[in-house]
Amino acid sequence: MSIALLQSVVIAITSLILAPGYLVYFDVAPKVIALLTGTALVLLLVAITGFPFPGPKRMPQFSMLSACYAFWLALATAFSIRPALSFLGTDWRRFGGLEEGTVCVFGWLIAAVCAGCLPRVLTVLRGIAAAGAVSASYGILQYLGRDPLLPPARYHFGEGIRMVVRPPGTLGHGNYFATWLLFVLFLSLALRTLTTSPVERWLSLATAWLAGCAMVLTGTRAAVVGFVIGVAVWAVVERVRPRRRASILAGFGVLAATLFFFSPAGQLLRARARSFTEDPWGGERIVLWRDSLRMARHHLFIGFGPEVFTSEFRRYESLELIQSNPGDRRVSTNNMFLDALVADGIPGMLLLAWLCGAGFRTAFRLKQPAFAAALASGIISQQFSPLVLSNALILWTTLGLLAALDMRAEESMSVQLESGPAGATAAR
Repeated sequence: MSIALLQSVVIAITSLILAPGYLVYFDVAPKVIALLTGTALVLLLVAITGFPFPGPKRMPQFSMLSACYAFWLALATAFSIRPALSFLGTDWRRFGGLEEGTVCVFGWLIAAVCAGCLPRVLTVLRGIAAAGAVSASYGILQYLGRDPLLPPARYHFGEGIRMVVRPPGTLGHGNYFATWLLFVLFLSLALRTLTTSPVERWLSLATAWLAGCAMVLTGTRAAVVGFVIGVAVWAVVERVRPRRRASILAGFGVLAATLFFFSPAGQLLRARARSFTEDPWGGERIVLWRDSLRMARHHLFIGFGPEVFTSEFRRYESLELIQSNPGDRRVSTNNMFLDALVADGIPGMLLLAWLCGAGFRTAFRLKQPAFAAALASGIISQQFSPLVLSNALILWTTLGLLAALDMRAEESMSVQLESGPAGATAAR
């Protein structure tokens, strides 16, 4: 098995695996096991095959930022107010220093293995698309009440015509699932733009449509906003007016969604839309962010440590937030960058933002609109939910793939400069 193929399998298994009936945290623990085991196997295969890694000088920015982020994460974990908890993570999320550091290493391995090699990039994208098609299909079945694995009562809320369904797919919550689907949607379109196979182009387009449908059915408004911004970013990067064919497909999609929304099958979606009008600002999220900032001020430099928010936030929670939902235990700031600020301090948050910004710049420079849209939509959606293992993995994978494509572009340019037209043809 090639290393890139193994990496794509690890991504797929980590995103899809569930163990209901076998583990209490059946949607979290198996993913941690899959990631840790898969990363170890990748490193073992690298050692056995003697894979020639590109030196840091060939990926200077991504290697530097990844190393700095991993180093600061280790410091934040070591100096945490609860080091053991920060290292292993809480039961509900299991995204402590060990797991987050592994995701960081996996993302760098994606970049190193795929560097300068388009076929390996395509292999990873195929794994994401395949896993996305399976998870999206499962989410649609959950909406339709055909769940072979989980009891529907877990994600149905309310009664009668006010009943709302939030399909969690294989990620445990509708919000997490919707963000994953956004990445799947745009990375499937990235596969479509990079592959030369007509069959694969159609299959990747079908996967994107499937992911989009499942994303809408989760009833996650942050994901819908992320999708709109992702499309806008795509248009900016591509710098072309919408083509007639694309406009027709978009119009067909809007018409189909409208017909479904007002059909009997759209009753659960209409109930979710009704809840948006009753709660336009997302509950007490703004107050939660305010209180989280107040908490972060006490450890601005090194942070409290990964995964200690649940145990420490009560000391900083305002009376207004407590009274809004008595007895509710806050488990996250519900914001990717605020989570990083509380856990890792200002340096950790800035490094994460720098990594994302560097990915954007690379996507713009390489004129890869699908990758830019994937980052834009996913990051916007993550401003309203915690960064869980599967979504962190696909975020780092996207950044790693962009670093790999950047190296390929640089090597192609080098061949053109050294060899002229003949070398440029060979590089392509």
